[in-house]
Amino acid sequence: MARSSREARSGELLLDTTYLLPYLGIRVRGVESRRLDRALRSYRLLYPLVMLAELEGVLYKVSRDRGMDRLPRAALDGFNSIAHGALVELVPPTDDDLEVGYRVISAGWSDLFDAALYATAERLDVQALTLDDSFREFLRRRGFNYKRLVTHRELTG
Repeated sequence: MARSSREARSGELLLDTTYLLPYLGIRVRGVESRRLDRALRSYRLLYPLVMLAELEGVLYKVSRDRGMDRLPRAALDGFNSIAHGALVELVPPTDDDLEVGYRVISAGWSDLFDAALYATAERLDVQALTLDDSFREFLRRRGFNYKRLVTHRELTG
């Protein structure tokens, strides 16, 4: 049985895609990049491998919405740093992740990337950094370990 978030392994933190967007040059409302960098410096940063597809999709969408003809070189460099493990450690999925993720989806949540984030955090017994309050509330209402998810504001106090 997984430990509670308070007892989770310290020093490691699983990141939601939102927190990697600044490395691609994409600003995130409510996240000040320099302050976040300082707060995360003491953690071993983890990212579910399956969520690279979400990161790629966000990059495509934002670039298209900005009317860009090409993806910016800085965004590509940032993506490569993430995809090749320079900024975060990529965590491949396991069958346990699929089981937990499916329980979340079966309970009514539709975002498979959120389900993957939660499932990976549960398996690794680490906190997951996310801004998705609606997902956290969904987990609480459905009896999942919603305290596994934290925001950067909660992390930095």
